[in-house]
Amino acid sequence: CIKKAGGDPKDYLKAVEKTAAGQTQNLETDLVIIGGGGSGLTAAVRSAELGTKTVVLEKMQVLGGAAGICGGQIAVQSAQIQKDLGVQDDSPAWFAYDLLANGHMRNDLTALTAYSDNLGASVDWAMKSLGMTQFEEMKLQYRGEFSKDRSLYIKGAGAGFISLLTNKLSDMPVTIKTGTKVEKILKDEKGAVVGVEATDANGTKYVVRSKAVLLATGGYGANREMLAGDLQKALYYGPVCATGDGHRMAEAAGAKLINMELGKQYPNGIEVAPGLAKSTI
Repeated sequence: CIKKAGGDPKDYLKAVEKTAAGQTQNLETDLVIIGGGGSGLTAAVRSAELGTKTVVLEKMQVLGGAAGICGGQIAVQSAQIQKDLGVQDDSPAWFAYDLLANGHMRNDLTALTAYSDNLGASVDWAMKSLGMTQFEEMKLQYRGEFSKDRSLYIKGAGAGFISLLTNKLSDMPVTIKTGTKVEKILKDEKGAVVGVEATDANGTKYVVRSKAVLLATGGYGANREMLAGDLQKALYYGPVCATGDGHRMAEAAGAKLINMELGKQYPNGIEVAPGLAKSTI
């Protein structure tokens, strides 16, 4: 496989240099992003474009998170490609109303408004900056929760999107550390967030001081203890890394969590192991 990819297998037989266990390293940056999935890596690319010194910490040994294994469907509300494909009358308001109906009017309006108002520009940016221009069938897809045709599938699914991000980041001055789990959000004596503490697989501790911290740690579907009611018995087909670490760290730092008892269930999972499923989509 390595040869077919243009590499030399000998390069992967070299000993990996390890730092001494228990060692502490101090880093300073403008922004530290917790989580190297689709959201975290997108934020890393954009922050680097803006000249922000950025560090990404990912607890898994590989990047991608949920985005790396998903089907690659994205909503393109108000993006230029939606207009080019024939839908001229969509808007952030239409999109927000659809999601409110789907969320039984319990959505967080601040987050929903920010998402709706910026989605079209975000898709336009991804197409221009990341080269996200290839989609399955190049045809807008209808979805039950949408009143407009506004879904496209990225070529190569979610893994293809992650490849676009990592290819872009390979030429950018962003520090990315995989196998490095953030364990604590740091605050100063006034209660302001000033960084994080993390530990890598070798036992090396990182104290990262930063002007801002972005939580992009994904969900908690793989943590049965955090699921409520019937969700604990539902089949799960997300990533094993979705254990709710970010939610717990945020809560410990004083953030208020809402709607944690809710979850969206689909009828298309086939059980492949006790409690675990694969999506037929």
